[in-house]
Amino acid sequence: MRIMTILGSPRRQGNTAKVLGWIEEQFRADGHEVDRANILDYRVQGCGECMACKKGTIELCSLGDDADTTGVVCGQLAGAYWGESGIPGEWLDGLARRDMIEKALSGLGVPAGEPTK
Repeated sequence: MRIMTILGSPRRQGNTAKVLGWIEEQFRADGHEVDRANILDYRVQGCGECMACKKGTIELCSLGDDADTTGVVCGQLAGAYWGESGIPGEWLDGLARRDMIEKALSGLGVPAGEPTK
């Protein structure tokens, strides 16, 4: 199995990095391939509330660099955490291929409309 770890600490060699390193070592000892993403290597900023996501514009997040990718990943994590009931209704109404998405979720054992946390 391939595992991705994320170091979110502002100190590359701090205690969090050490503990994460121990965990990664154990994963490797168990036969897994491990990759680490260090958040300091990416331009990550808080939401600027431009509402591009709500407007459905091409530029999902207008912060530049990898902000659009970061916005997509954050949206996926938020959706996994809060579930469908945490998504504004007007966003769901305009969702392309909603039937396909709901079918895929039901195959994962995630009931539509219920929080997943």
